[in-house]
Amino acid sequence: MIKKCIICGNMFLDKKHPNKKMCSKKCSGINKRTVKFKRCPTCGKIFRKNTMHCSAKCASKSFGWSKGKQITAYYKICPICGKRFKTVPSSSKQTTCSVKCNNKKRVNDRKKECIHCSRIFIARPGKPQYFCSRRCAVRNRYLTIPKKLKAKNVVKRVEMKECSICGYHKLPDILVRHHIDINKANNVLENILVLCPNCHDEIHCSSNTGRFSWNKINKT
Repeated sequence: MIKKCIICGNMFLDKKHPNKKMCSKKCSGINKRTVKFKRCPTCGKIFRKNTMHCSAKCASKSFGWSKGKQITAYYKICPICGKRFKTVPSSSKQTTCSVKCNNKKRVNDRKKECIHCSRIFIARPGKPQYFCSRRCAVRNRYLTIPKKLKAKNVVKRVEMKECSICGYHKLPDILVRHHIDINKANNVLENILVLCPNCHDEIHCSSNTGRFSWNKINKT
């Protein structure tokens, strides 16, 4: 079947597709990109846009904002400037009166307080941000480390000379530190006991703790 291309006007032969209107892919791409002429349903004016109406005024009239038509309109107060504005019934989720106020609201929503220096900053969209800069993040990280170091230093201050149960003292390097309440976080001097490996294993084996905790399962 011989047809005429609606874009370039050339004649072409079509055997498979009866609804084909373009002679080639190039013409079909031009047809998709071109904006066609339309007639405004409100004023009857011919325009060339990708919108339903030729202007915002005609769009407001068709939505029932003109006098004499009883269509519910949404009145809201802008949280940024405090101005009372009317929204389109189809876009009742609008919260601000203009694009400028909307941008200000988005900036205000991203304002946060830095955990380290208590400075107010604008966070980046996407991942949660808790610090105003990398400097504050590094400082906050190293503020908590000395507490752990102090706890370890308390443990290191215990004199490793002999076992407090059997009195073994030949090789002090094999002696270990034992927590009486079996809580490794409790590094108080009164809670630490110096033991040899045998005495240390006996305590944990009798109480089924540490690496001997599997005894509880076997006994049950």
